[in-house]
This record gives sequence, C-alpha cells and structure tokens, in this order.
Amino acid sequence: MEPLYVNLSVLSKLQEGERLQVRNGRFFHLRRDGFTLPDFIVRWWSGSSRHSDFRALQDVFHLAFEHLERLERKTGEEARADAVQLLLRLRASETGLNVFQRTYAGDVTLCARIERLRELVRTKTGGVPASSVESKSES
Repeated sequence: MEPLYVNLSVLSKLQEGERLQVRNGRFFHLRRDGFTLPDFIVRWWSGSSRHSDFRALQDVFHLAFEHLERLERKTGEEARADAVQLLLRLRASETGLNVFQRTYAGDVTLCARIERLRELVRTKTGGVPASSVESKSES
C-alpha cells in the first residue's frame, strides 16, 4: 500500500504553479514550471492528457476507499492506526485536488469531475477536518 500512501502525500503537497505528472499510470511526481519543454510536448511524449491524469487520480482514490473499507472491517490497534493514517492522507489530499481544479478552471467538465471526487473524499472521511480525525485517534 506504500504507493497509495505516497501518492496521496504527493498530491497533498501540490501547489500553485506545479504540475502533477503521472508516471506509468501510478506514480505521482510534482513538476514546477521553469525552463522545461512545453507541457503539450511532455504530455504527447508520455501519452498522457489532463483526462488520463485525472483517471489516475480516480484510481488512487478508489483504491484508498477500498483499502479504508477493508481496514474498517478489521479489528486491532494496527488496523485502526492504519485507518487513521489513511484518513489523514485523504483529507490532506483535498488541498491538491483544489489546486488541480484551479489549474483546469476553464474545463467545466473536468472541474465537475474533480468536485465530485472531492465530495466522495469528504463523504468517505466523514467530512471531518484532518486535525479532528487526528485528535480523535489520540483519545
């Protein structure tokens, strides 16, 4: 599950001016614009598009939701601790989804898809801010 946790953490660190690149359909990498090849050439070379990158995001979140459901069925401190860590990463990843949505503000369809994904994240995490989830786990 390490790639899942890493990808959620990378997404949570996405900032304005950075691009999310998907490598091999599963590894996220942040790229800051600077002296590089134009984005359309990089995307053409890698065979990706904003929609394929979003599908990779969806895949990561659906995997996270499935993993969370499995953890919730388990008992024990280790499963509970893993569930809390996953919830924290899911909530923190919303920051990256917000940036991703602002990046593609001109694409109404993609923005609607991103908003739906954000709603799913809030639903699965109980709509509780990450700091509240963390404080509950310490109780």
